[in-house]
Formats: sequence, structure tokens, C-alpha cells
Amino acid sequence: MLRLKRMVRVIVMVCNCLFILAAIAAPLTCAQERPSPEAHELARLILSSGLFDAASSQAASVGTAPVIVAVQDRLKRSLSDEERSQLRSLMIQVMKDTLPWDVWEDLYADLYTKHASPAEITELLAFYKTPLGRRGLSLSVILATEAPEAGRSLAKSREKEFTVRFIDELGKTMPGLKAELDRSVPTR
Repeated sequence: MLRLKRMVRVIVMVCNCLFILAAIAAPLTCAQERPSPEAHELARLILSSGLFDAASSQAASVGTAPVIVAVQDRLKRSLSDEERSQLRSLMIQVMKDTLPWDVWEDLYADLYTKHASPAEITELLAFYKTPLGRRGLSLSVILATEAPEAGRSLAKSREKEFTVRFIDELGKTMPGLKAELDRSVPTR
């Protein structure tokens, strides 16, 4: 259980570091000291498009993988599909509880204020309220949701080519490491 606790602490630290880095990267550099109501409205619009749920789900999927490995190592057995699903759901809920909507809204409003002028924020807000803007938001969420799996499928389709090229380039770039790997015994 100690290893699981360490793994959860690592995941929490990574999430906290990402959040802190995002907050540090978003100091207000525009003439505005605080995000405008329009920047907050834009953030709410973007998050309510499904982005908040999609991002939470993807982050939970990434965060769940090392927890599953740690639990399986500790229990010396594979987890059932139901147990994996419950862990993923738990991860989503804890992430949403720890980093709730309003925190993300504030962060997004700060980022919009940093990277867009007040006029641009107003124009973006107006655009995203149009049918085409709403469609653009929904497509963005669909792409964000489907892209990881599509990317995995694409990578899998070129896995052999990648492996051959990587090993070849590793031998050219780091011949000592490649020779050491060739002499070692695979662990699985």
C-alpha cells in the first residue's frame, strides 16, 4: 500500500505542478490587471462546450495507468475491468474535486487576458455564440476526445517502421548505450 500511496502522491504532485506552471505562465501582462467579465464569460463558454469533461477524462486516464500498475504490483494480480473502471471514475471525481470548474475558469480567463486584447476577447465571445462558433467548439471537443486514440492507432500502424528507425538512429547517435542494451537481458 505504501507504493500505491507514493504513486498517488506522485500523481498529485504532477497535477499540482502542472497547475502551478500554468498559473505561473499566465501572469497578467495586458493593461488589464484582472480578467474582464468577458474573459470569464469566454472561459465559461469554452469549458461548458465539453472541454472541461473531456480534459478531466483524459487526465484521469493518464493518471490512472500508474495507479493500476502500482495496485497490481502490490496485489500480485491483474485488476478486473470493473476495478479498472472504478479506479478511473474515482480519479475523474477526485481530479474534479481537487481542480474544480471555477479554478479552471479563473485560469482560462487569466490566459485569455494574457494572450488576447479586450477587443479580441469580445470578438471571440461573439463568434462562439454563433452557430458556426458553437460548431467549432463542439468539433474541438470531439477532436480532443478522439485524437489520443486515433494517434495510438496511427502509431501502432507504423510501430515496426518506428522501431527499426529508432534502433538504427540510437546505434548511430548513442552507440555505447545501444551496445549496452544489446548485451542486457530484456525484463519482460
